[in-house]
This record gives sequence, structure tokens and C-alpha cells, in this order.
Amino acid sequence: ELQYLTGLLNATGVDGRVAAVEGEAGVGKSRLADAFEEVATAAGHPVISARCYAGETGIALGPVVALLRARLVDPGDRDPLPLSDPTREALSVLLPELLPAGLSAAGDHGRGPAARLALFEAIIDGLAPGSADPQTPTSVRLDDLQWAEDSTLEVLAFLARRLAGGSV
Repeated sequence: ELQYLTGLLNATGVDGRVAAVEGEAGVGKSRLADAFEEVATAAGHPVISARCYAGETGIALGPVVALLRARLVDPGDRDPLPLSDPTREALSVLLPELLPAGLSAAGDHGRGPAARLALFEAIIDGLAPGSADPQTPTSVRLDDLQWAEDSTLEVLAFLARRLAGGSV
């Protein structure tokens, strides 16, 4: 399984891939994901991780915020990704720290399908920018997905349908 996941990473190129590790509790899913993360990191591929928790199923987009924070705010030894001003503004609803000092997020970012689509597109720009280097794809790891709430699942489905041109 580790060899298969590593093969997917190496074959990512300009179009991303999705892999799900599933199975009964205790069969080693997290251990496999840990091993993959070690291999990817050792090869110079960024990995951003978050975990879903049973007690947080009512927090909309909680795991997505954690992924974005790992990618954009606290990237460790990596430089944070540059964001366009519209993306930065849209994501400030979830991560107010993305706005320059002294500015605050506009009060109402809109409601309805158009506003939701704009937010989802900004999330994708933050997680899987089309300009990412195809030679060093980023892996997004989300553990315990069974505890994710609907909005997080919608973002993941949105991302999965838009992996063309995104090295993730």
C-alpha cells in the first residue's frame, strides 16, 4: 500500500490525484499515512495534515481551516504561498490573520450559492494552487474523515473535481 501511494505521488505531474485509505479501526491506516508522510517529506514534497474529531462534527469547515492554517499561516520551514488579494479576502472569513495588520474582514461576505462558490474556490486556491510545481506535488492528509461534517466533505469533493492543473 505504501508503494502504491508513493507511486501516485510520483505520477501526480500537472494533474492531482485522490487516494483514500479505508478499513476497520486498528488495521494500521494512520500508520500507513504516517509512513507515506515520512516518505513524501523526505523526498521534498510538502504535506499538510489535519484531523477530524468526533466531538467537533458541529464545527463547519474546522478541518479545512486547520489545513489552510498549516499551508498558509504556519507552514513550518516552508514559505507561505502567495495569495491574490481576492483569495486572501475570501479566506479571511475563515482565517482573519490573512488580512494585513490594521484591516478587518468586511462585515458580510455575502450569502447564497455565489458566495459559497467563491469561498470554495478560494479554499482550493489556498490548498491546491494551479501554479504549484508539478515536480513537487503537495499532499493533503485528512485523518478520521468519518467525523467530518457536511461542509468539509463538500470542499473535499469540490477539490477532487478540480485537480486538473493542480499538483496536489
